[in-house]
Amino acid sequence: MNAPAHLDRRKVSVLKVKAASNVLKFMNRRNEQAHTRGLKVVPYTFRSAEVKDFANVKEEMRHYLYELGTDGMFTDNPDQFPRQK
Repeated sequence: MNAPAHLDRRKVSVLKVKAASNVLKFMNRRNEQAHTRGLKVVPYTFRSAEVKDFANVKEEMRHYLYELGTDGMFTDNPDQFPRQK
């Protein structure tokens, strides 16, 4: 997210944190709703070339599996699959 010239970078950072927090809450709520209905949550496709907000694809997959509670995932990098928290 590039900030317009008139915005203070600190304020933009706060907006990013709030947005990320809201996405996390939304994903947790959606996962819970799916699980309550007996559905599995399996996001796709995790690729090392497309990682944006994480250090690497393994950290991104770990986040979705262990923090958001997804049931599995599709990835182009199975060698990076996080087997443990």
